[in-house]
Amino acid sequence: MKRLQLLWIALPLIFASCEEENFLREEQVRIDHYQTVASGEGLQLVYRVQIDEQIGSDNWSYRYDPIEGLDYEWGYVYDVKVEVIKVNDPPADGSSRRYKLKELISKTPVESNVSFEIGLKNVDYSSESFVQLHIEEGYQLLSEVPIACDAEVCNELYPTLESESYVQGKFHHVGDGSIYLDQIIVSAMK
Repeated sequence: MKRLQLLWIALPLIFASCEEENFLREEQVRIDHYQTVASGEGLQLVYRVQIDEQIGSDNWSYRYDPIEGLDYEWGYVYDVKVEVIKVNDPPADGSSRRYKLKELISKTPVESNVSFEIGLKNVDYSSESFVQLHIEEGYQLLSEVPIACDAEVCNELYPTLESESYVQGKFHHVGDGSIYLDQIIVSAMK
């Protein structure tokens, strides 16, 4: 009986030490006010991030994995501390890293007049556009982020996506989680 009691006491310590062994490092991360489309495990929205000494520069990289504990909202720049944790046996297409929010340093709204560009079609990723039209919801980026636009821009959106290989959209934030398409930009290559 005494051995069983010792086992119950030791098990939490064993599991806690295993998790500590998986801890790799802590990072300070700046997360941009919008996400972009990239190809990882299929097309997905990814964070634009600056890590540690990159913060404040013009260099942004992509972070494909979510940050556990972060309730991300479009239109805000986040400064956070995250724990990077090694995943011992990741799924075949999964990441070998997990990111966990340790501290929210700041969450700063961007002005609504700040414009940004997001790819709407890139044949290097997919022959399909990244924009879907849902009867009730309207236009959405990867069926996740609502897109608003005036009648003229909306009317030229689908014909452009059908006929062109590389299409960008110039947007600004609306403030309700949706983005407003101001301009469609066609380029010869990405």
